[in-house]
Amino acid sequence: MARNVSQVIVEQLGEWGIRYAFGVMGASILGLVDAIRRQDRVHFVATQNEQAAAFAASAYGKLTGMPAACIAPAGPGATSLMTGIYDAASDEVPLLAITGDVRRTWEHEKAWHEIDELALFEPVSVFNAQIETPPQAPLLVAGAMHTAMSRRGVAHLSLPIDVQMTEADIDPIGPHGHLAWTMPVAAEEGVRQASRLLGAASRPLILAGGGALGAREPLLALAHRLGAPILTTCRSKGLIPASEPLYMGIPGFGGTPLADSLMREADTILVVGCSLSQNTTGDWHLIGPEQQIIQIDIDPDKIGRLFPVEVGLWGDAAATLRQISAFLPEGRPHTSWSDLTSRKLEMLALIDQKARLEVSPIKPQFAVRALQETLPADAIVALDTGDNAFFMCQQYQPKGERFLISYHLGSTGFALPAAIAAALAFPERQTVAVVGDGGLSFSLGELITAIQYSLPITVVCFNNARLGMIDSEEEQAGMVPFFTERPPVSFASVAQACGAQGARVEEPGALEATLHRAMATRRPFVVDVAIDPLERQKTALEPAREVVV
Repeated sequence: MARNVSQVIVEQLGEWGIRYAFGVMGASILGLVDAIRRQDRVHFVATQNEQAAAFAASAYGKLTGMPAACIAPAGPGATSLMTGIYDAASDEVPLLAITGDVRRTWEHEKAWHEIDELALFEPVSVFNAQIETPPQAPLLVAGAMHTAMSRRGVAHLSLPIDVQMTEADIDPIGPHGHLAWTMPVAAEEGVRQASRLLGAASRPLILAGGGALGAREPLLALAHRLGAPILTTCRSKGLIPASEPLYMGIPGFGGTPLADSLMREADTILVVGCSLSQNTTGDWHLIGPEQQIIQIDIDPDKIGRLFPVEVGLWGDAAATLRQISAFLPEGRPHTSWSDLTSRKLEMLALIDQKARLEVSPIKPQFAVRALQETLPADAIVALDTGDNAFFMCQQYQPKGERFLISYHLGSTGFALPAAIAAALAFPERQTVAVVGDGGLSFSLGELITAIQYSLPITVVCFNNARLGMIDSEEEQAGMVPFFTERPPVSFASVAQACGAQGARVEEPGALEATLHRAMATRRPFVVDVAIDPLERQKTALEPAREVVV
């Protein structure tokens, strides 16, 4: 029996490694989703809205390095994808978006749900095309997948409903021979120059971003050879465990004064897989013109774009770090970082003071510490945007966990769809979504998705009944906080009404046991934590005041 275009496309997606397609059903994608239903390599995950589908696909790419698909009907389905699409594009992860479209004979007639989908996706995609004939289908799918993976970005295909149903006497194009590239290796001359500068540095420092996530061992080896402190970004948190003596935390947003100070004091900074964004560099103020920068990146566009570099090394992070180590002179490092241990201990003591404070309402620092002591080292932690992310980035002392975050776009509502993707990709690992009450409101419907697929997700809500981050920004602007208070909601009760489990925690002594219980269920569980609304970014490291328990 002849196959149709949709069946050929889905077979080809399976061959290219697509395992999950997140989406919402609609009339203009019936053929495509029916083809997914008829096979078992690509699995359709029905989310409650298209934004969540795109967030989940973006998170899957961040976590695995491989693309997932998000699928949406024409018109409002396609437009609803866009926040998640921009998240993937901003954080440069591979993603395939497929949108249904009206019949070709109805185009330009203001048909139901008709929009210009190619124009919608053009500013944010690395590949953007409409499949108009059956012979085009395998060629364009191969082009979309190749481009998404090679350029680490969003590939978009528009697929009219009549094309989806058309019989197709064509074969899929497999990935063999199309994914044949090797990682570039930095030129030896530049590596030797970088080694000389690092070897001669008085205060060398390593700043590791998301592009260093696969380079832990060579990064640590080089840091020990140099005696250089290591900083990570919020995106690469967990790359280096807090127990490593040279690990000094995160600078910039979600960071500590110690990390900021070390960034300013360094005379030579080795930047590994980091774009030196506004978040990392404290609005671009933590790096000065007198500092030497050596930048390693797989994307040459990142090198020297925001800050001038002394040496730019275009290549794979792990291979380049090994090369630098090989060219360093033998012997113990001679640096002027003589007080790193004592400074780190002082910083940890500052973090510890409120993290151990058992008061009601619960301090966010205490909630972070409870998570830290409950989660295993291989856990996956999805962070939403807001004060919850700030406290987790600043206060959580990682053991090796993997963190997912909407880093450059900073979109609220990311964490729960991201946790869904993580639980599907790695069902054996503990997955936690850490959200604020504002962020959970954005994505609350996805509890239904987690329940439908029986996913072992624990949602921890830092519930302070307000948009805390915006409160802080209003105060910094000299304003009285306004329009940020939220009505009191028991998200535990909402979870139970949806069919999940939930618990409201108002006493600090009950939090850790509740977290253990939630994670042991291996089903969706919302832990709704009553967080002190007066605790925010500016007070995070202030000395604890006397309180009445």
